Amino acid sequence: MISHGLSASEAAEKYITLAVGDALVAQVPALLLSIAAAVIVTRVSDSRDLAGQIGGQFANPATWLPVAVVLGGIGMIPAMPQTVFLPAAGLAFWLYRKLKQRADRPESVVDVLPPPDPQQIVLDDVSDHTLVTIELGYGVVHLVDERRGSPLVSRITGVRKQLSQMFGFIVPQFRVRDALEMPPHDYAKMRVRGAMVDLIRRSVPLSRGASERRRHLRGQEDALRGQLGRDPTPAELAAALEITAGELADLRAGSEPLRFESIDEAYSDSDMAFADGEANVLDRLADSELRGQVAEAIAALPERLQLVVQLYFVEELNLSEIAGVLEVSIPRVHQLKAQALEQLRKALSGVADIL
Repeated sequence: MISHGLSASEAAEKYITLAVGDALVAQVPALLLSIAAAVIVTRVSDSRDLAGQIGGQFANPATWLPVAVVLGGIGMIPAMPQTVFLPAAGLAFWLYRKLKQRADRPESVVDVLPPPDPQQIVLDDVSDHTLVTIELGYGVVHLVDERRGSPLVSRITGVRKQLSQMFGFIVPQFRVRDALEMPPHDYAKMRVRGAMVDLIRRSVPLSRGASERRRHLRGQEDALRGQLGRDPTPAELAAALEITAGELADLRAGSEPLRFESIDEAYSDSDMAFADGEANVLDRLADSELRGQVAEAIAALPERLQLVVQLYFVEELNLSEIAGVLEVSIPRVHQLKAQALEQLRKALSGVADIL
């Protein structure tokens, strides 16, 4: 009052104003600290990151309505900067309305597909687009049972991996399905798509190049026949193909499905094409008799031992896989295998050696 020449009322007014202002300024760091603590505490129950949480809170219409009310209330207080608070309150209320309208907007209805009708058959159900199909008899379907570990499927997958590493490309998947027309314990029947076409191609005594040249020659003849109204002469056909008459004759000769040559000119004792690499008649007869005796010995085994022999020696399953198929322990599988070999040794004593 003495230094500035103020009256008591003026000094009190300025003191109150400065004290209140200092208190408000001192609360700003505390406000920021409280906001940061609230963000950290509320972030515990949310799996989003910090940026996603802050963006989600700003996009929530419920956040902006209290902000608009508080800013509008402060702007209504006398002596407050109304030019700042009232426009800010209007902006917060406008954001609230926009976000509220967006939240109330109905979501696009996703068309729910009806459940498939089990009585309806589509083309994919009866068509087979796999390159290789392995058909199993109903007696060995358990080899692809998922509840038993699917030993056959795992082995096929291993073979595909080996072939892919060997050839440098991914071998397509195999399809395994049961076939009621097959014997119960047959499993090695494979049907390759296109095998019928390959069989027909092998029966045709022409290479693919010769077949293509013959098709081209026939197409050119048909085109000239349509233009001339008659069969073209060799000279006209050669001119259309832009070759000589001699080259046309060679083309016709190379495109013939059959060519006859004298056996005396083609045969030679030193040519390995005429050599017979098969065993002689006596060896084949002995092998056939041995196979028959082995088959009879295996057929005389009990059914369980027959299955063990088939799984171990034919399907090449290990003891753990056989134990999974038979639902027994590995030592029990070892005992069954030893029993089967012992009975085979007795049955084939003097006929063949069983290791």
